[in-house]
Amino acid sequence: MKKILFIQPYYFYGGHYYELFNHLIKKLNRFDYYDFLVSINNHNKQLKTDFENIKKIKKIKTFNS
Repeated sequence: MKKILFIQPYYFYGGHYYELFNHLIKKLNRFDYYDFLVSINNHNKQLKTDFENIKKIKKIKTFNS
């Protein structure tokens, strides 16, 4: 089976991008054929803490932006 990779380059901008992607991860976490790739940065400490919590639900690949 092919895997689907969701890429979110604006995750740490917060707001709509952040909320939408968190809901998507929570809804699709039980399926093995979805992977997530998120752009990270260290400028927003609150979003970083929330991101660490969402990673407990599903393994998320990251890249620096």
